Amino acid sequence: MKQLKKNLMLCLILALTCAATARLYAETAKTQSEGAPVVIIIKKPGNPISDAPRSPEVVPISAMVNGNTLYVTFTGDLGDVDYELVNLDTAEIVSDQVEGTGLVLIPFSGDPGSYTITFTLSNGVQFYGEFTL
Repeated sequence: MKQLKKNLMLCLILALTCAATARLYAETAKTQSEGAPVVIIIKKPGNPISDAPRSPEVVPISAMVNGNTLYVTFTGDLGDVDYELVNLDTAEIVSDQVEGTGLVLIPFSGDPGSYTITFTLSNGVQFYGEFTL
């Protein structure tokens, strides 16, 4: 009887540990890790985003989220670049025009949600990324 109680207690502890681990994994899997890169792709006119190639096209923009700031690095001089950052869940929109060289910081609310970022160059070429907080 003692052994049965001991085994039941071990099973209960194991089940609680598994449930807690699964919940933690589910919560963190849904969000963008702090400091994780945002994949930026070329947005082709007339094509859905899902049809845009993921590689090997060179994208002169890289981005990373940290807290409530999007860190954007332009790898060349892209001239004036318009951007639009949209939280699809709250309808927050942050847009502006920046000089497309070096590092640019884009502050936003940092509210939880699914975000899109679109960069438009002066020649009309667009670059697009998505992330979730």
